[in-house]
Amino acid sequence: MFISYILGSMMKKSFYNDKPVPKNSPTHKDFIITTTSDFEKAKKELIDHLVAFQEGGMDKCTALPHAFFGNITKEQWGLGMYKHLDHHLKQFGV
Repeated sequence: MFISYILGSMMKKSFYNDKPVPKNSPTHKDFIITTTSDFEKAKKELIDHLVAFQEGGMDKCTALPHAFFGNITKEQWGLGMYKHLDHHLKQFGV
């Protein structure tokens, strides 16, 4: 936890700045999916989450600290979520 506090605070701006997430960025082992799932169900869940996020606007965005980057504003959360999703959609050619 201490190391992520130090590194997270130094790397925080990379979460929400205008630079895209670099290709081949490492993925934490807990997020690597090794099983198959119902693609259409997962797609619908993602779309539902995106619609709820968009409809909720900044007022519904969390004020909780990010697990790695620590305290960030609601606007930074929104920018970071957009950047992260954009990275994965580009990764899979969407």
